[in-house]
Amino acid sequence: MSIVSIDFEDVAELYWRREMTVAEVANELGVKPNTLRDRMKQVGFPVRTKREYVQLMKRKGRLSTTWTGSRNIKWRGGMPKDGSGYVMVWTGERKYVRRSHLVWEQSRGRKLPEGWVVHHINGVKDDDKPENVAACPPIKHAHLIPKLLSTISILKRENDALRSGQALLIEHREEELVGI
Repeated sequence: MSIVSIDFEDVAELYWRREMTVAEVANELGVKPNTLRDRMKQVGFPVRTKREYVQLMKRKGRLSTTWTGSRNIKWRGGMPKDGSGYVMVWTGERKYVRRSHLVWEQSRGRKLPEGWVVHHINGVKDDDKPENVAACPPIKHAHLIPKLLSTISILKRENDALRSGQALLIEHREEELVGI
């Protein structure tokens, strides 16, 4: 393994005065970018902050804005979601909480009772309109879910029958469909 000699006056000229990136400086000096980065770190060579780097790339026209924000395929509406798909909101108290909980509390004018579950009536986890969120104790919620799944199953069968072009007269018995 050979030690590469790097003249940091040349590095300063290229990096700071000519506004080259580390990769461009390394290419100019004939060394690998990682080697140059490591040596810069070893000798305490001052490097750009992330903000300075972004500004440099903008000046050079090399910062792509094509796929940022809402144009990015991973865009989720600008709201972080937890692992279950619920929208999270920063409370300013060093923590995130589910937006549905805040909406329920604000629309009802009271705190969510300890241990209660906020249920999305239409089943869409990020639809936090006040009329779409209901709260109940976990036991009641656990009993509600099988009824909802049964209703969904009935509606899916009817939907499939209608989509297949079958001319069926679909009658709903009152006890088959569950109202919420």
